[in-house]
Amino acid sequence: MSDVEDIDEEDRFQLLKTIQRTAEMNAVEKACKLLDAPSELANVEELRDLYTRQQAKAKNQMETIYASQIEESNRALDLMFQANQHLQSIKDL
Repeated sequence: MSDVEDIDEEDRFQLLKTIQRTAEMNAVEKACKLLDAPSELANVEELRDLYTRQQAKAKNQMETIYASQIEESNRALDLMFQANQHLQSIKDL
């Protein structure tokens, strides 16, 4: 059992809120570093496009990984089912 599963629902909610607040603070800090001077405001759209592309790439990678894990899990379940059938047929002999 993982550590996250051991956390009760209220603590899990608080943990998610803390993670969200931390992500928001990190995003603001990063934006402030990128936009040190008012003249850099002209680059906001370009930066937004860059991060949108990076986000899409990361999402695509995660979806690919999840799909692969699901396929592997299904294959493992199929193999376990087949093994169980073989054991039953041996047991029935």
